[in-house]
Amino acid sequence: MRRVVIAVGLCAAVLAGCSGASESCGDIADEGIDLIQEFVDEVDAMDADAIADAISDSEFLGDLEARANSLDERAAAAGCSEDEMAGLLDDRSGDLSAGTEFGQIIVDLILDDAFFTPE
Repeated sequence: MRRVVIAVGLCAAVLAGCSGASESCGDIADEGIDLIQEFVDEVDAMDADAIADAISDSEFLGDLEARANSLDERAAAAGCSEDEMAGLLDDRSGDLSAGTEFGQIIVDLILDDAFFTPE
């Protein structure tokens, strides 16, 4: 369970102020929420052992981090402030869903404003 919390914490750090470079800040926020939902869906499809293995696999979280960094760069290029992106992501976070206890932990942390506070 500790490893799941670490993964969630990493996801939170990566996605805090998550931004992207689409046509609008709203489009970028949509992509950020899609990225989080994909992560939750992937965790939902795993059992506890698979989650533990995935967390120790740098490629599993590395892809998530790379995609989040790309969104950050795109948001900066589009002129989206961290405050604006945090608000847009927070507004969209209610659409997140999970099918397992592990996935729900991630969603609950997001809904409790653990993710979208600008630095």
